[in-house]
Amino acid sequence: EHITAAELDQSLQMWKTLDGSVKLSEVIARLGFMTDDVMVKCLGELVQEIIYDLFLYDDGFFDFDEGNLPPQVKKSFHLDSQWLMFEGLRRVDEFQRNAKALPPSDQVLIRTVADADMVARLDKKAEVFYGLIDGERDVETLLHGGPLSVYEAQLQLMSLLINGLVTLKAMEPQELASRRVRRVLERGTIYLDQGD
Repeated sequence: EHITAAELDQSLQMWKTLDGSVKLSEVIARLGFMTDDVMVKCLGELVQEIIYDLFLYDDGFFDFDEGNLPPQVKKSFHLDSQWLMFEGLRRVDEFQRNAKALPPSDQVLIRTVADADMVARLDKKAEVFYGLIDGERDVETLLHGGPLSVYEAQLQLMSLLINGLVTLKAMEPQELASRRVRRVLERGTIYLDQGD
């Protein structure tokens, strides 16, 4: 919303040439694609989305690294904990209601032959989610493995289904079994990496 894909690509190219000696956000600011104030605002929105997503998990692991924040962030970055709690709980309630209307997690999503104008009117988040639908990824993969938060991905999936932009295909039993085994192995690898 604040930076175009071309501007991001240009920023990434420059950042790579600097071998990580500066932060990507500094490169974006240097190139004039975003001001520091807008960057801090975006950071606040990102942190809020991460916190809201935490409400959707029953368990998990975390590391707490205590450190000093830059003065500008300390001065500009304020989160209202009471608002975060209310909004997080509201999202959990909405998420649980929507989950009942979602197709089974092992269904594969396929784009339908849709009205080009309707596709062109998709907002940024819907466009990102729609772009991930390739006839191979199942509902669970799209909800939990994409760039959107689980909550946002669920909202986009609901919208695409309601508007008839996607349809569902059941997996063959062998493919379903294979995916389940792969997921168990992936989760096991994560636990092993964490020393559990």
